[in-house]
Amino acid sequence: MTVSKFLALACVTVAAVLALQCSKSSSTPTQPTTQGPPPLTATPSSVSVSANTSQDVTVSGGMPPYAISGAPSAIATAQLLNSDSAMAIVHIVGVTVASVSTSVVINDNTASTPKSVSIPVTVH
Repeated sequence: MTVSKFLALACVTVAAVLALQCSKSSSTPTQPTTQGPPPLTATPSSVSVSANTSQDVTVSGGMPPYAISGAPSAIATAQLLNSDSAMAIVHIVGVTVASVSTSVVINDNTASTPKSVSIPVTVH
């Protein structure tokens, strides 16, 4: 095969590859997927404390700032620290001496539908 025939064959091959690539890129572009914020989570997912003792729970995901929407009433207290942070802390303190259960509900700030996470609390 002569050099000129080889170059002609190479040019035809390159032209064919480019034509295939152009036909593939002329298809309808796909729309980028829009993902919402990650799920709202609490770690640990539940708390067991004695009266006058405390445990901290890390809340993350969703869309800060976070807020307590369901307080544990007289059974325990809950204080939300760093609510504007991507990782907030819920400080839970047992109040009553009896063995009872309740929960703390934390909501995020997602505009369309706020996410929530419930943290079961047992005081013993």
